[in-house]
Amino acid sequence: MKKTADYYFKIAAKKLQEANEELFKNGNSVDKILVCKNTHTAIENYLLGFLTFHNSTDFKNEDSIDQLYDKCVLIDIHLQKIDIKNVICRKVDSLFLKCDDQDTITACFETADNIDTYFRRIKILN
Repeated sequence: MKKTADYYFKIAAKKLQEANEELFKNGNSVDKILVCKNTHTAIENYLLGFLTFHNSTDFKNEDSIDQLYDKCVLIDIHLQKIDIKNVICRKVDSLFLKCDDQDTITACFETADNIDTYFRRIKILN
């Protein structure tokens, strides 16, 4: 399971880095949909990695970020400190529909970054 968790974490970190590079690149030509997509993929993979790291098989490929997050909170109650309400695309049916607002995109990115930071603090990631 650790190998699978590491796979999810590697994808998550890569997508978070790609979102970061796009979000903070020089100029006004930020591709907001790309930032949103990469951030969403990062969050999803961080949560899948966390569940896999803890040997949980209680998830499906079609689970939303809300569903994955709730399953993670059952394992670690401290994850509740990370507010995912800012991630407006946390349900599959709303995916990327509102990624046109810079504040929304930044909040979503910060949520992914907070998850990464928390996992590093509890030593799931190095």
